[in-house]
Amino acid sequence: MRGRRTANPFMSLGGNMTATLQSIMLCHRGVGGDDQIYWSISAQDANNNITWPTRQPLGECHSLSGVSVISVGDVVFCAFASPDGVLYCARYWKKNGTYQWEAEQMGGNMTDRTPNLLVYGGKIWCIHRGYGDDRLFYTTRSSWGGDAAPWTADIQVGTDYVPHASCGPAAVVTGDGKLRIAYTTSDSSLNSQVMTLSYDGTTWSRTYGMNMQSRSTISIQWYKGTILCVWPMAYGSNQIQTCTLDKVTSSGQDYLDVITGPFANQTYETSDGPTLVQVRHMTDDDFVLYMIYRETAQQARLLYSAWQGAAPIQDSQWVNERVVGQGDQVHNDYYEVGAAPFTYTP
Repeated sequence: MRGRRTANPFMSLGGNMTATLQSIMLCHRGVGGDDQIYWSISAQDANNNITWPTRQPLGECHSLSGVSVISVGDVVFCAFASPDGVLYCARYWKKNGTYQWEAEQMGGNMTDRTPNLLVYGGKIWCIHRGYGDDRLFYTTRSSWGGDAAPWTADIQVGTDYVPHASCGPAAVVTGDGKLRIAYTTSDSSLNSQVMTLSYDGTTWSRTYGMNMQSRSTISIQWYKGTILCVWPMAYGSNQIQTCTLDKVTSSGQDYLDVITGPFANQTYETSDGPTLVQVRHMTDDDFVLYMIYRETAQQARLLYSAWQGAAPIQDSQWVNERVVGQGDQVHNDYYEVGAAPFTYTP
């Protein structure tokens, strides 16, 4: 197990000043009545500090809520709900030698919350809440390059005896051969408890509750052998909570549970759910985890911080909160942002 790092995680690790990070593709909605989706690809300065160029509008794409972003090789996908609730997916890829965005509907499916993308079982999945319906659904497509296969019609997550009722977006992650979902239940008797379930390629697990509560939005990321989870507190505070999750077997069911935490970083706060993104150093095959989130102040700036250290969580922390963008080019947002590692080759 690696010990806690002391190097600045915004720069190269381990003293290797030639190491460079993958870029981060960042997509987000505007503030208030500005429902335009914007995008930016991170860069690095001469000291390997992350910089954020001026954001650009993502074509004519507008969003009802937040967005989700994943990368598959050198292709980026951004999922969002149009202002009337129709699910769309915009693809950023190199066509005829030039990167460009192309958007398409996702099988006519609809949602009134932020959808979430992931790759599992050789397919791209989109997990989302229904439109005016608190059940969870998913749609998939079987390829992502060239003339990609169409998105499927919605399928309900789970079975009749697994009532996956969510009050907000569902966080998703893959690892250990399973697709895993965490969400805040809409069952008022459970007091905003975070629930989890998994899918092994054939069967959905039952729902299990965890000893944590969230206003609505959660983010989870598989990182160095464990799953890190972040979320805003449910009541009376904007503090970002952090914990690790692990596999537990109970009555023959595999699920996630809190093994250490919740660990509250007393410094960082957000008015909307934070987003986790893991990026790779191109020369030493190590990884850094970043959290991007909206500040609580009126200007709604986007902030980011790096995860310094490894398990156990008590020896780790979020460090060096910084602003996404500079001056009058600061990025701001009202909903969940999407971010994904991206090996950019202009």
